[in-house]
Amino acid sequence: ADATAVVGSFRERIESMLSDVRDEECGGSGHWKAEIADARVLPDPDGTYSAVVTSPPYPNRHDYTRVFGVELMFEFLDWEENRELRYQSFHSHPEARPQRPSAREYVPPARLERNVVHLNDARLQHMLRGYFLDMHLCLREIARVSREGAKIAFVVGNARYGGKAIAVDEFTAELGERAGLVCREIRAVRWRGNSAQQMGRYGGRHRGEAWSSSRSDERRPPSAGCRTTDPFRIGTVRSGWLWDPERPAPGVRGGGRRYLGGSVGGNRRW
Repeated sequence: ADATAVVGSFRERIESMLSDVRDEECGGSGHWKAEIADARVLPDPDGTYSAVVTSPPYPNRHDYTRVFGVELMFEFLDWEENRELRYQSFHSHPEARPQRPSAREYVPPARLERNVVHLNDARLQHMLRGYFLDMHLCLREIARVSREGAKIAFVVGNARYGGKAIAVDEFTAELGERAGLVCREIRAVRWRGNSAQQMGRYGGRHRGEAWSSSRSDERRPPSAGCRTTDPFRIGTVRSGWLWDPERPAPGVRGGGRRYLGGSVGGNRRW
């Protein structure tokens, strides 16, 4: 195939995508804007947004600057800029070495070190510790730029290293509450298999998760833990959250979906 045809094919695909955007009828009106920024240091003033929906990188060691390296170099970044982005990216892969704002108030999730200390790969330990530090910084900024009562949803993925589960969903909820958010629900939306290497040695599956919360000015420490039963994992969640073992997770025989509930301000149910 003629390599020079790549640019033309790429242009045609982009023009087709832009045409779809123009043809789509969007209801309502308002100001729309897209910006490039670091989620750990957002440029927006306090109390800007009424909703935040995002899916941060999972701690799965995938370096997306390499996965999408070719696409990034199509008039976006040169080789040096791509490498700089790799180092500054969210600490979801071992090559990240980001420059971060001050986070003296940061306290790691209570059970993180217990799951990390046994790993015999120092780079992986450093990655997981850095990942949740970055998650803290991101949640701190989201709490700052969100209005009172704003709705916030994260799509996150749990991970497993050396046979030990990394409960990204519960750790994220813990960090979010410390940042001033109120966790409303952790929902298991699908079940994921381990990597081929870990499946052969450890077997088992773990959950992909969606985590949602709301913005609250009520600052409170994380609640005390209470035991829950999960068909695939025993976990610890905060008191006042509800577990319904009778409702199976979608597509999983005998599984369970976690429904978390409580109250905000003592009278509003969520």
